[in-house]
Amino acid sequence: MGALARAAWVAALLTGCIQAKGVDTSVQPTLTEPKILSFSVQCDVDKGNWTLTAEASSWTAGATSVWTADSAYTEVHFVPSVWFARDGSHDSLSVTLSISEDWRDTKPGTSTAFLCGQNPSGNLWLLNADQEQVDCRQWGDPEVLSATPDLASCDRATE
Repeated sequence: MGALARAAWVAALLTGCIQAKGVDTSVQPTLTEPKILSFSVQCDVDKGNWTLTAEASSWTAGATSVWTADSAYTEVHFVPSVWFARDGSHDSLSVTLSISEDWRDTKPGTSTAFLCGQNPSGNLWLLNADQEQVDCRQWGDPEVLSATPDLASCDRATE
């Protein structure tokens, strides 16, 4: 068993122990098809990173984001859940991407080649428990997004 698998097993075991020692397990989540309630994409020049955050109306399996500035170069970044309501009524998602000096050094979910001044366009797709895309938002230039090959269509712009 690898170190990561071992750490996940220990975390699962500890979570089970903690719940058994007094956490109220009587709350049964009520799950509905998750919808994006709000989201933001922000660049921090001083810290040299981008942060994408989203709030969802129900538990999710995370989200997928696709970023581009020119329709030719794209990056795909998973956006994990960082907090959820025990009753299933809310999920908060967030990813912070450091800005890499060389696009060849970028890593999905960790770093990006997009500088703050580039103002990339993108799509955010919320995933349900079955890993299906169920709701989306787009930001940036719709023409850039529509010209991006293999990009799933999303007609819901930032609100």
